[in-house]
Amino acid sequence: MEQKQIYQCDEDGVWDRQLKFARPDPHVDGEWLIPGGCTDVAPPELSEHQAAVFAGGEWSVVVDKRGVVFWLPTGERAVITHIGVDLPPGALEADPGPTEAQRWAAYQALAQAELDFSDRVSIRCSKAGVAYPQDWRDRDAVLRGVMRAGSGDPDQPLPERPAFPSNT
Repeated sequence: MEQKQIYQCDEDGVWDRQLKFARPDPHVDGEWLIPGGCTDVAPPELSEHQAAVFAGGEWSVVVDKRGVVFWLPTGERAVITHIGVDLPPGALEADPGPTEAQRWAAYQALAQAELDFSDRVSIRCSKAGVAYPQDWRDRDAVLRGVMRAGSGDPDQPLPERPAFPSNT
């Protein structure tokens, strides 16, 4: 069966890159049945992140980064969803990881969790009639310093837990 290659476009004229064929018109010799939204004009060669758009009887090439994930300078993750949209100025295509402020906040959350644990140890001491040990008090002071600080080095280790108080 005789066929002719055609090129299907969506409602915006963007070629869908799928192989399609027209059939001969059974009523008119030498003519083809070409569905709406299709053309028999071959699109241009495309490279990565390009799309062919058919309008006014000819093709144009536009940027096509739909689906590309990027990060804004603020660290916010975004995805390109429309044809013709390029990365905004300052965008990164690789995850930059957490900002220093985010890393510090995570470090403070760990310090708070350790302070919460210390509170439970303090309550155990109180219930057992045992004085809350000085090594735990010293550790708590360091942790509270971390909580008060606006920034710092989140790579420094938090102070280790001392041995549990005897008889608690």
